[in-house]
Amino acid sequence: LGCRTDSRDFSIYFYNFFWTSRCIMTTINPTNINKGRFWIDGPQTNALVSDVFIFITGGFNLAVSLGWSYTVYSLHFYYCWFIGVAIGCILAPLLINWKRRRLFIVSPILLVNLSAILTASVYYSTNTLIAARYLNGIAIGLTSVSFIMHASEIASEHSRGYCLCLEQVGLVGGAFVQILYTGYWGSDVDFSPYCLQGILCAVFGVIALLLTFTSIDSPILHLQHGDEPVALNCIVRLYRPPVMTNEKQVIFNKLKAYVEMNESMSLRQCFMQSLGPLLRILPYRCMLSFIFALPIADAFKWSEGVSTAGSLVNWPPSIYGL
Repeated sequence: LGCRTDSRDFSIYFYNFFWTSRCIMTTINPTNINKGRFWIDGPQTNALVSDVFIFITGGFNLAVSLGWSYTVYSLHFYYCWFIGVAIGCILAPLLINWKRRRLFIVSPILLVNLSAILTASVYYSTNTLIAARYLNGIAIGLTSVSFIMHASEIASEHSRGYCLCLEQVGLVGGAFVQILYTGYWGSDVDFSPYCLQGILCAVFGVIALLLTFTSIDSPILHLQHGDEPVALNCIVRLYRPPVMTNEKQVIFNKLKAYVEMNESMSLRQCFMQSLGPLLRILPYRCMLSFIFALPIADAFKWSEGVSTAGSLVNWPPSIYGL
């Protein structure tokens, strides 16, 4: 989680991103006789809901980037969102270690809302739409890096997979809505589909902003800054019931030892230990892109023209979205 060099922030970024879920942070979780795991770990999911609504807005733009657009634009229009995501991922390590994660969450939300306002109000200008897609892409890039690290740090071993999959749930949900209304949009509708997209993104952006109050900081983040009482309070809130127990004290001691161990490591040690998880996660993340790959989208749009000839029901977009 860190080192004693001037590259401390980047060491933290690389080590957390690829190694958090594999290190000694395997926690001993509090139990409740009459309650299930979902009830006990519920606050961990609630702390990530705000990010899900940000990812939904990214799903809209992801689908547009793969060709699900009512109007045909230039190649730059379709690729600019991916460029924005890359920029956001590069900038994320510089901002991700803010003492209060809620402040970091708000910055992508502001970009999402600004992008939505531009899309809804100036939908007739291609250059404005490109600028809006850049802003949304940067917001998604910032959120993606933060989300994976944060979810890995706050989730218990029982709910870590479920919490991490919320990113894909948000992206897929937004893409499905974009695919659905684009496939059924008629030329006789006196309303721009991009205006509708801007309105929906603005709604989800406002919801994400309101849900930041359900966010709970990572206890590891506060332990790095030496705020042990605040870190302990985060652990208490991450597990129900929200009272101090012996099990939660054990979790705190484990995380404290985890932070101390990693602060004694050099940048090279952090990178070498994270290299294995990095190589394993790359194929998985690359395969996820094939869910919405451009050749698949083109194939479904071709099948749409073949299978719906003479039919009033445009079902291929619905099947593809599902």
